[in-house]
Amino acid sequence: IREAVARAEDALLAGGAAGGRLLGLNPGAGHPSRRWPLEKFVELARRSKAAGDTVPVIFLGPEERDLVDVLARTAPDIAVVPPVLNLAEFVAAMSRLALLVSNDTGPAHMASAVGTPVVLVLQNEAPERFLPDRGVVRKVRGSPIGSIEPSVVEAVMMETLRDATPGVARTR
Repeated sequence: IREAVARAEDALLAGGAAGGRLLGLNPGAGHPSRRWPLEKFVELARRSKAAGDTVPVIFLGPEERDLVDVLARTAPDIAVVPPVLNLAEFVAAMSRLALLVSNDTGPAHMASAVGTPVVLVLQNEAPERFLPDRGVVRKVRGSPIGSIEPSVVEAVMMETLRDATPGVARTR
C-alpha cells in the first residue's frame, strides 16, 4: 500500500499538483447518458483554478485516454492530468483529494469509501440505491445530464469544500 501511495503522489506531483487543495474531476462513465460533458468539467476546472485555492486534477481511465489530446487542445495548463493509475494507486490518489466531482460511476464510490467528499453530477433518473452512501456525498441532478450548468456544480462544490472538516479537506 505504501508503494501505491508513493506512486500516486509521484504521478500527481509530476503533473504539477503541488500546493493547494486537490480537486478531483472524473468525466468518465460507462454510458453516455451518465456523462456530464467534458467541456463542462473543463469549465469547472477553469473556474476552480481562477479562484486560486484548488488544483484541478482530471482523472481519465483507460477508456478515456483519447481525451488527453482533447484536453491538451482545449484546456492547456488548466488541470493536471495524471497517467492511468492502477487500482491501488487510484484509490491512494482519491484519498489525497479535498473533493471529487464525478459522474455516476465507480471512482465516486472509491472516493467516498476513503472519506473524500464527493459531488455527483447525475441524471434525474439515477436510482438512489446504486449511489455512494458513505461520508459526504452531494448530488446535482438534471435531465438530460448535459443541461446542468457548471455554475450550479461549482456552487455545490464550494459549499461542500467550506463544510469539510480540517481532517477531510486535505492539502498538499
